[in-house]
Amino acid sequence: MKFFRLIAAILLTAALLVIASRASRGKPEFVSYSENGYTLSMTTVPKFAENSKVRLDVTITGDLVKARPILRYARSEQQDLGDIATYRSFPMIQADSTTGAYFAELSTGARGGRIQYFIEIADRDGEAKATFTGSNGKPFFVKYFGEVPPTILISHIAFMFATVYCVAMASLHSLSVIRGTASAKTMLQYLLAAVVMTLIGGYPLGFAMNWYAFGGIWEGVPFGTDATDNKTQLLFVYLIFATVIGLGTLSDKKCGRDIFRTKAIGWFGLGALIVMLLIYLIPHSIQFSRLVTYSVCYTFIGFWALVYLIGWLTSRHTVSELKDSYAPRKVIR
Repeated sequence: MKFFRLIAAILLTAALLVIASRASRGKPEFVSYSENGYTLSMTTVPKFAENSKVRLDVTITGDLVKARPILRYARSEQQDLGDIATYRSFPMIQADSTTGAYFAELSTGARGGRIQYFIEIADRDGEAKATFTGSNGKPFFVKYFGEVPPTILISHIAFMFATVYCVAMASLHSLSVIRGTASAKTMLQYLLAAVVMTLIGGYPLGFAMNWYAFGGIWEGVPFGTDATDNKTQLLFVYLIFATVIGLGTLSDKKCGRDIFRTKAIGWFGLGALIVMLLIYLIPHSIQFSRLVTYSVCYTFIGFWALVYLIGWLTSRHTVSELKDSYAPRKVIR
């Protein structure tokens, strides 16, 4: 049984990591758009090394005898096209007239910065015939990144892999807890290990990853809106919650008490896998607005804090009643 559980946990871990990898938007994507008789195709370059030159290659089909492709770009953090007048522009260079291949080169700056750009087909008078942007009318972007030392990168990946494995093992043990055929202690031990792994892999090592790659330390709520940092934070909060609700069982009644019944603790342990899966389904590099990010994060944290508080108050009341029921009664004569 232990062997099959181990194999199942490894397979589940691999599946979650594959899901996270495929959901990531930080990788190059092939895109193709058509407008007003013109079609643009290219592979995006979402990230590129700092202080170097990035080449943007596109293929454009359509009548380019009296028109030409122009790259418009801005080095800013704005999230939409805004005032086009703020964008610099220059004609793209023709690479192959037979295929309609064009390219442009841009210099990247220090890590953490970005170039935002879109491509326009304009006639000789400068009038736009077609405009090609990213999804929802937002510009494409190239984010500059630095080189992360291999020791930091490997350690970060190893600890995050260990987190997924511990959650997978906890979820498998939670099934026995829910059925009432096992104690919650082993499940809680795996959840506690997941808390430790997330703490080390997501914070000190995560800080180092952010610093070397993008020049920052932490961009999770309340200091920023980075989706990756906030996903780590939300998972960490839930793992702590799912662990401390069974503190009595985890410590053999030496420290604290369980604030829910064993079966309920089992369901919350299984919830760790569900929370992780939902978090991993969110693309790795997607970004949301400040309002949405803060609303979701504070609601999530507040909800589980409230559930814990209700459970703690309820269990405290139940313990007091049990003590009173066994207390010696005075005999009145």
